[in-house]
Amino acid sequence: MIYVFDTNSLSELNAYYPDIFKALWARLDALVVAQEVISTREVRTELEASGLAHVLKWATPVADPFVIACARVNSGTVVSQEKFKPNAAKIPNVCAHFAIPCMDLEGFMRAQNWSF
Repeated sequence: MIYVFDTNSLSELNAYYPDIFKALWARLDALVVAQEVISTREVRTELEASGLAHVLKWATPVADPFVIACARVNSGTVVSQEKFKPNAAKIPNVCAHFAIPCMDLEGFMRAQNWSF
């Protein structure tokens, strides 16, 4: 299974400090090496820009369509912290429209049967 991570799910991982949650990071690294966890260049741009966003006060690039497209062409599952909202252009809404699996970070960890 391939998981395509959105910016907000990668940002959420910051709460899991690598020096404390060593097993989580080792497992995540293994999935990255195996190319089962991937993302897009646009997500990287958003992550790099987010550190400057509060200083520069400009909007970061929107990676959402690229994350969804990446999941579609790789038959993957999107991992995003966004929630489904009726009549909205949220990642889960677009994924549902295109029949692309979508889950949050907790769902990803459960799918991996991770327990710490």
